Amino acid sequence: MRADLDLLFSPRSVAIVGASSKPDRLTGRPLHILRRHGFAGDINVVHPRAAEIDGVRAYPSVADLPAAPDVLLVMVRADLVPGVARAAGEKGVKHLVILSSGFEETDEGAGLSAQLRDIAASYGMGVVGPNSEGFWHLPGKAILTFGSAAMRDDLVSGPVAVLSQSGSIGASIMRNLNDVGVGADIFVSVGNETVLGVADYLSWIAARGSVRVVACFLEGLRDGRTFLEAASAARAAGIAVVVLKAGASEQGKAASASHTGKISTSAAIYDALFDQAGVIQVESVEQLAQAAATLSRGRLRDGGKGAGLTVIGLSGGSRSIIADAAGDRGIPLAELAEETTASLSEFIPHFGVATNPVDPTGQVISDPALFPRTIRTLAADPSTLALLVQYGNGGTHLLRRHLPALGEAVREQRVQVVVSCLLDQLAADDPLRRELAAAGVGYVHDPVAAVSMVAPLFRSAATGVLDVLEPVGDERTPGVVGSWDDVVAMLAGAGIRAPREVVVEAGADPGRIGAALAAAGLEAPLVVKPSPDDVQHKSDLGLVFLRLDGAEPVAAAVAEIAAVLGPGTRAVVQEMVASDTEVLVVLRQDPDFGPVLGLGLGGFFIELIGEMTYVSLPASEAQLRRAIQRTKLGQLLRGYRGRPPVDLDPLVARLAALGNRFATMATPPRLVELNPVLVLDSGELVAIDSLVEGGPR
Repeated sequence: MRADLDLLFSPRSVAIVGASSKPDRLTGRPLHILRRHGFAGDINVVHPRAAEIDGVRAYPSVADLPAAPDVLLVMVRADLVPGVARAAGEKGVKHLVILSSGFEETDEGAGLSAQLRDIAASYGMGVVGPNSEGFWHLPGKAILTFGSAAMRDDLVSGPVAVLSQSGSIGASIMRNLNDVGVGADIFVSVGNETVLGVADYLSWIAARGSVRVVACFLEGLRDGRTFLEAASAARAAGIAVVVLKAGASEQGKAASASHTGKISTSAAIYDALFDQAGVIQVESVEQLAQAAATLSRGRLRDGGKGAGLTVIGLSGGSRSIIADAAGDRGIPLAELAEETTASLSEFIPHFGVATNPVDPTGQVISDPALFPRTIRTLAADPSTLALLVQYGNGGTHLLRRHLPALGEAVREQRVQVVVSCLLDQLAADDPLRRELAAAGVGYVHDPVAAVSMVAPLFRSAATGVLDVLEPVGDERTPGVVGSWDDVVAMLAGAGIRAPREVVVEAGADPGRIGAALAAAGLEAPLVVKPSPDDVQHKSDLGLVFLRLDGAEPVAAAVAEIAAVLGPGTRAVVQEMVASDTEVLVVLRQDPDFGPVLGLGLGGFFIELIGEMTYVSLPASEAQLRRAIQRTKLGQLLRGYRGRPPVDLDPLVARLAALGNRFATMATPPRLVELNPVLVLDSGELVAIDSLVEGGPR
């Protein structure tokens, strides 16, 4: 796939189907844009009637082209696209870029999408789109789009890639990065992803290693596991992946479905699995653009204990706002060295503040050397990983004066620098924007936005080294899970046991029950409940009987169950296993990510606290341990309010084995819920009950 995408993004030849001679029309723009930005390869046009379009020779059909182009750009009605695709395959075209709409995003277009997918597979063609705005690849000078953002003379190259399921949002980020002088080398409006998807482009980018950050706008993922693997590989290659995910609310899901035909899974699963792969999430289009710009300048330098964000502010109110915003985002303020505060105290007026956040006072207006000296002193402190400079009114005037010192902090101390001017917005065409970008200095006009700008740097650093998500293998484990007995067998394969038990039919007398208990070696205290195969939420029905001490109370409990559920009911009698730690374990086939393991506090705590964490499967023990440690479950297992800590090693090892067994099942159920799973002091896990959905019965 990598070699194919090399040819897509750096084609030697391009042909356009459906081009217009009028550059002010959407169908006229791609040819105009491609030539405007200096594409050096061969360009041809397919048009049934014209001999030439804007000076470029036109051919009546794809078959009539003098040679197969590396990329065929398609702009015709949706119902004509399969025919064009088949002709392209016959000609030997390697890639299609389909800008036409009317496919998965409409009920009528689903059949056309299936045809297009089959044609592409039969000829081995890659397809960008359909319903795409096209792509930009500045190194190859291949700007294949009709988008307005490319209708400019100066496209700025930069170590950023943008992948977007919305052409407009992706293009707006490209426009912004160009405006501020950061630039971006790659933009793909992925469209409906009928053939090539976000994960394919991300994998190619990770393998090339030519950018520092990939900014993604996503509404949903059809193959989420592959995306996670690509994001994990990108992070391992030193490339940050930042995502703005839409469709978290029910209204957002409906809007996403109407736009792309995608139905999103829950936001909690996306959050947890993105964290597993080291993906950084943001909350707005502005934050996505700012994160791309910030991360394009590199990572935080190494820092020891007490390292963090250093703030210089001329406004006391702004310093407080910044400190609050940093705390909300988990960003520590740097603990300045004593030598630094002593040095600051020598030249900052006595009514200023020489501790972090630092206030050099309004004297910076009268003393031009005061602010640059403050900047240099703080940048030299090893605890300063990032420097946020907050100006007051008229800040852009001071900013122009101090830019050399700010650039020096970036260049010589490798400190990340962001400046904010209180609601003093630089015009989009202000040359200072490009000067700031060239110096490696970020700029926003709001103090909270400034904190949000540096937040991805700290999130990336806090994540640390992660295990790379390995591709799911083709080998599958036979067997099915549809009953409690099937669940017990699956658990045993992962080193997790169920309680010893016997099944008792309704109407059994105490004598028969006593004999069955003796044969199974079951002694008081005992638990009686309906079979897990028959009833869900048994506790809600009052049908779980605890601490029974013999055959007669067991018989009475069985009779009570039969009275509620009917005479054919089976009851399960189990040994009562005691533990202070109950865990909810969920194995599910997620529509976006495939096999997923969920964990939370078990028993009634799950409904009271409502916190779950998830990992994509297969998962390593390190990935599971990290997921657990970031939750209230992890807090409990570490020892809480005098409770002894639980050894995580056997817990993690068994859960990893269980999850990976589920991930490789040939015919897995849709859901297996184990609640509770008891964690014993010995490290042993005992699954008390299960719920199975979507399995054979």
